Amino acid sequence: MEQKPNDRESKPNLAGYLWVLSLSVGTAAGAGIGVALGHIGAGVAIGTGTGVAVGLVLYRRFSSSPSNH
Repeated sequence: MEQKPNDRESKPNLAGYLWVLSLSVGTAAGAGIGVALGHIGAGVAIGTGTGVAVGLVLYRRFSSSPSNH
């Protein structure tokens, strides 16, 4: 009998990966904007804040109950 992976186990992993990805992309984009504006610290802070916000939304979306997906 073939065993299939449980969807409940894969969704939190996907949510975690998306969290890290959004944080990384947000920080990198913020650093690029900061360099362009001449204030790298402010750009990194804005990018990190955006990455955390997007990551939180994605984490909640993909770690919610499996009946919604």
